[in-house]
Amino acid sequence: MYPDEEEKKGLSHKQITLIFFAALWILMNIIAVIYIKSSRNIYFWDAATYWDISREIASGKISPGFWKNVYDSISQMDYNYVAGLPSAVFVWLFGQSRLVYILSLVNLYAMPSVVMIYKLAKRLGKAEYFSAVAAVMVFPIILFITLIGFVDVGGLLFGLICMYLYFTKSPKRPEYGRHIVMGMLLVLMMIWRRWYAFFAVSFITAMIADCVIYRKKIIPVLVTII
Repeated sequence: MYPDEEEKKGLSHKQITLIFFAALWILMNIIAVIYIKSSRNIYFWDAATYWDISREIASGKISPGFWKNVYDSISQMDYNYVAGLPSAVFVWLFGQSRLVYILSLVNLYAMPSVVMIYKLAKRLGKAEYFSAVAAVMVFPIILFITLIGFVDVGGLLFGLICMYLYFTKSPKRPEYGRHIVMGMLLVLMMIWRRWYAFFAVSFITAMIADCVIYRKKIIPVLVTII
């Protein structure tokens, strides 16, 4: 290859992807900052609950017996502490403001969800960049629940990871490790927000239907359930 041909080669696909997601990451964070700075809302109920929980965890109000309190919250409280733990780290590091809390949701869940949509589209189709942008623009609920402060966006990420693990597995051999991880993620989703139990049941039902219709081995699905 001649030197002038190397110059014409341009950016690689990996470099383009990195630039694409860097721009999207900056854009999503800017949108979050603008929304919070211009908001005059009084936050209540689900929009405020996990912000409060994150601040309580970060300030040490549920200590001593921290992990016991987290465990007890799963069985005894409508809003358990599990979904507030990751955001609490952000709050502890950067402060207890609403902006810090929302940016934690953007960077921990919303942006990784878009990345997972890209990876699914890349594996199953050809318009991966379009799919990633369309997920944000055509389905504004992703950005809405993030900006309003719902930790439910975390469950979206776990669900997308389950789909990626299922649709990218080898058709030639059972990959029990993947199904164990999927089972753990489905349980985590139900703990995260209990209404994700509907997704867990639907996802398992779809896997069983896939096995029956296309005559696949059902043992890996049973591993997921167990």
